[in-house]
Amino acid sequence: MSVPEGALVSVCVLLRDRDVLHARRVAGQELEKLGARSVKKTRFVTAVSEIGRNAVMHGGGGEARIYSQVHPPCVTVVCRDKGPGIADVDAALCDGFSTAGSMGRGLGGARRLCDQMEIETTVGKGTVSEAATNARRYARRGRCLLQIMPGLRGPRLAMIVHDQGPGIVSIERMMEDGASSVASAGLGLGAMRRLADRFDIFSDLDEGTTVACEFVTSRLAAGDKVEIAGLLVTHPNEQRCGDGWGLAPARGGQDLSGPSDVILCDGLGHGAKAADATTELLKSFFRGRGRDVVQTLTDASSDIAGTRGAVGACLSLDGAGRSVNFASVGNISTLRARIQDTKRFATRDGRLGGLDAKPFHEQVALEPGDIVIMHTDGIRTLRDLQAKPALLMRSALLIAGKLMAENFRGRDDAGIVVCRIAREN
Repeated sequence: MSVPEGALVSVCVLLRDRDVLHARRVAGQELEKLGARSVKKTRFVTAVSEIGRNAVMHGGGGEARIYSQVHPPCVTVVCRDKGPGIADVDAALCDGFSTAGSMGRGLGGARRLCDQMEIETTVGKGTVSEAATNARRYARRGRCLLQIMPGLRGPRLAMIVHDQGPGIVSIERMMEDGASSVASAGLGLGAMRRLADRFDIFSDLDEGTTVACEFVTSRLAAGDKVEIAGLLVTHPNEQRCGDGWGLAPARGGQDLSGPSDVILCDGLGHGAKAADATTELLKSFFRGRGRDVVQTLTDASSDIAGTRGAVGACLSLDGAGRSVNFASVGNISTLRARIQDTKRFATRDGRLGGLDAKPFHEQVALEPGDIVIMHTDGIRTLRDLQAKPALLMRSALLIAGKLMAENFRGRDDAGIVVCRIAREN
């Protein structure tokens, strides 16, 4: 059984029907706090009722532990009972199956109503059921990340689905409606590609599959020379992310196809104070558009002097993607990857918000097809990217998602930004 995410908000003893109603009510209240839609709330609390009644009717009573987290929004209910266990879990999940003369819709109905359900049972030792509804849904051998990304033309919704399965032998065949390897309706990948404004997929027979979908609020531009995407993941025990990134037209201009300024920052430590430092740093970045990258970080250091402090790196990419101006203070890792080699950018020790922060500065020439990557120390050091030419050919969002999924340390906030220079036709 996986460890639930979020804070424990209630432990509900399950001995009779009124206890089940209490657990249902608490779960619904937590969903309301997170702003869940009424349909989502109704589906989830119904699943909680079914699982709770199963514990009372079949398990001799038990308890429901309810967990909640704000970012990403997630409510998890773990129900443990004291019964004899389930001899055949697959049969118990079928509608109509019952060992107590009921209608037999409980566990199967609950599985359909929630975003994730796990059952762990040992005959003679009771049963554990977990139902979770969250914006970032986990597969049994993978995870899904949903996140709003900044964009020059408006916010974008990014969805990354990464698994550690056997990979897909024929991607094009699996894109066809009706194609399935698990006897499902076979509408998943094809439907995702049709619905997304941008869709990309990468599969390795040894490393699993990564799918990237992007949904935009405004028209996509086909001729952009630089594609930029970034992702953040919060420390497992925190509700706010101490890492952050921003994107804006360079030099304070309004030309969305021209130069772009990008910043990635990491508030010291993690939790609320780290997030406060990052918030102030990003405010400084957007407030002072039009400065060079060194001045951007120098001014930001002064602006966040009253906070815990942060480290940060700032890039300014010309509109043609031919060069990048770079400045950095602290341990933000930055590199340029291409099929032939990888170049690591230098940095300067220190922290923004401290005394006399002096950013390191460098200008680097770029070529079509180059990938510039920035990441915080919540991601393991990226090595040998030049040995992965197939990955470097994918979209910026897919590269960011795969690298995040495979290299997230799990003990700190993590942030990654990928800038991909368009290849020449």
